[in-house]
Amino acid sequence: MRELPYQRKALAKLAGLAAGIMIGGPMGPVMFGVTGLSDPTAATLGSGIGAVFGYVIVALLLRARQRRIDHELLQAAEAVKKEAGLPSTISLRVEVSRVILDGIVDNDEERRRAKEVIETIPGVKTVINRLRVNTAAAGFAGATDQISREIHERLLKAAEENARGIHVVMKDSRVTLEGRVQSWAEFSAAEEAAWGFPGVTDVVNHLEIMAPA
Repeated sequence: MRELPYQRKALAKLAGLAAGIMIGGPMGPVMFGVTGLSDPTAATLGSGIGAVFGYVIVALLLRARQRRIDHELLQAAEAVKKEAGLPSTISLRVEVSRVILDGIVDNDEERRRAKEVIETIPGVKTVINRLRVNTAAAGFAGATDQISREIHERLLKAAEENARGIHVVMKDSRVTLEGRVQSWAEFSAAEEAAWGFPGVTDVVNHLEIMAPA
C-alpha cells in the first residue's frame, strides 16, 4: 500500500469539503428551518457545518490509512531486518512512511548497511539513521572540542557547502545542531552524521530548512 502524494491528499480533503457543502446546503432548511431562520440563512449554515464535517471525515480517513501504511511498513522492515541479519540492538519506528533507526551498533559499516537495507523496502519515503556507534567498540576517547571539530568535518562531507552554516555544540555526550540548511535531505544528513559519531548518545536538531527563493 503506497502513501498518497501530498497533492492527492489535499484534493481528497477539498473533495470532502465540497461534498459537505453540497449535502449540507439542502439539509440546512430542513434542520434549522424550525428555529425560525430563513431558508437562505439555514442553507448557508448547513453548508458551513457540512463543509467542516466533510473535511474532518476525509482527514480522519486519510490519517487511518496512513496508520495502516506505517504498520505495514514496520512489519516489512522488521522482516527485512531479521532476514538481513541486522543486529538485534537496532530498533525500528515508522512515522508517515519514514523509517527511523535507533539503537547501538559496533561500527560505521553496520550503521551504513542498516540504512541501505531498509531503504530497499518499497513504499519507504526515507530512512532517518539515528544509530549510535558503540563507544567501547570504537575505542574512541577525546575532548569535547575535538569531537565537535570532527563532527563538523563529517557534516561538511554530508551536506557539502551548506554545512558551513551549521553550528555544532557538544556538551557531555549530547550534540546540538543549529543553523540553516537548504533541504530536508541536508537536514537529515547532518543529523545522521552527528548520530554516527562514537560516544554521542543524544542529538538535538535545531536546524532550520530554508524556504525556496
